Amino acid sequence: MNHVMYSESHAHYQYIMLENGKQLRSRMTVSDLYGMIAEYDGFERVGSAYIINLRQVKSVSRTDVLLYNGKKGSNNKALNVSMNLFYPVHMAFIIIIDAFFL
Repeated sequence: MNHVMYSESHAHYQYIMLENGKQLRSRMTVSDLYGMIAEYDGFERVGSAYIINLRQVKSVSRTDVLLYNGKKGSNNKALNVSMNLFYPVHMAFIIIIDAFFL
């Protein structure tokens, strides 16, 4: 699961982006996918269409998360964060970072 960067929901499909640039597609809702991966630490919803792997996150701001290895500038990808999800995503990111350095 660490190779999963994020998933994006579009037209009843989940597009799961991997760090090697490959993409998997599955017909399900974002809630169904989140329910399947909730047992793995480090995955959070950041809006109605995205689930991110916090281990692939470079930074978190009030408006977006910046992922490593994406296609947007400097090999990073920015995804919008829903305003009501900023705090839980930010706190989960801090916990992942703290666990990494312990």
